[in-house]
Amino acid sequence: MAWQQLRYILDGEVQSSDDATKVIDLPRSNVLHTLYVKVECTNGSTSNQGADISDVVDKIEVIANGSEVLYSMTPKEIERWALLETGKPIMQERNEAGSAVQMAIYPIYFGRDEFDPEFWLPCDRFTDLELRIKYSPDIGATDFATGTTTITVLALMTMGGDPGPYAGTLKTSTIYSFTSAASGDETIDLPQSHPYRRLLVYAHEAGVADGSNITNVKFSLNNDEQIPFNLKWDDLQQWNQLLFNIDFEERWHLFRSDTDTVTTYVGRIVGYSLEVNEDVDLTNDTFILDRIDTITGDQLTINSSEVDVTAGSEDITAYTTDHDMFLTVKGLGLPYATVLPFDLFGDEESFDPGAYDQVQLILTNGNAGATVKVSLQEILTY
Repeated sequence: MAWQQLRYILDGEVQSSDDATKVIDLPRSNVLHTLYVKVECTNGSTSNQGADISDVVDKIEVIANGSEVLYSMTPKEIERWALLETGKPIMQERNEAGSAVQMAIYPIYFGRDEFDPEFWLPCDRFTDLELRIKYSPDIGATDFATGTTTITVLALMTMGGDPGPYAGTLKTSTIYSFTSAASGDETIDLPQSHPYRRLLVYAHEAGVADGSNITNVKFSLNNDEQIPFNLKWDDLQQWNQLLFNIDFEERWHLFRSDTDTVTTYVGRIVGYSLEVNEDVDLTNDTFILDRIDTITGDQLTINSSEVDVTAGSEDITAYTTDHDMFLTVKGLGLPYATVLPFDLFGDEESFDPGAYDQVQLILTNGNAGATVKVSLQEILTY
């Protein structure tokens, strides 16, 4: 009789190198639904401003039989796929203070959710199965501390039998990357070996509004013989929000001062809260006041003031000493990303690219400088 188990694959292993690829052998029996890759790293002794675990991990991959890619993406892409599947951000701790431990858990799905009885990875059908985690934190007193990268891996599995009728394995991987230009189209020939479930386009440039760098997404078949999608980025993103009802909120423990900027990666900011974490100086009748001065795209500029309420000497001056504060930012929709959901579009639960001579994604550039990545979720069968 089949049963479910959440088991350790790696338990809190401190990495001996500050720049390496950790290769972990995965089980080659039973059924794998989800991997949870937890990465921790300690800040330098002074601070670590503007960095989190996405600056530690370069890429996470699952490779079968030595070279077959089953999963391959960067943290920013993983965050958006997880947000798409669950409607909520991944679990992570962002803390810029000196010697604080930062953490993130990246879920690696082989099905449509954490436990999918139809789509899963049949481990016994491979001769070799590896999880590869490439990491390279910057090291220093104001970066990360050397020798502190720690990795834990949990696996959600079905043991002793199949969870249900096998329909396939979801492969999710980056298939194309480029830097956006000021204008013109980027035409991408898509792979045609396996059915598509979903395709995600990520386009981010710090301090630039969501939807400015890539302005239109077009999905073309046989040189425009059929065009299932041809939408402005903003309209496609809003349609995505109607479909998936994403609730997106990010939190930080900041260590900043007046005029500092914070890149949030939150698109279409609709609300924020900034709270100072400093004691009131009753002896000198002063306290610190933190607020957001300006919002530019996903960047917030902090205004920090020292307020003196001494009777007859009241004064407000810029506070330029780094100090603790807590920031919460709420955005609308999938941040700096759009999705073509083939599983929800039309009568079929997937799209078969093999039925066409040519399958292309055409992205229209509107502003230079964004990191653009296209990731595709395909259905494989073994």
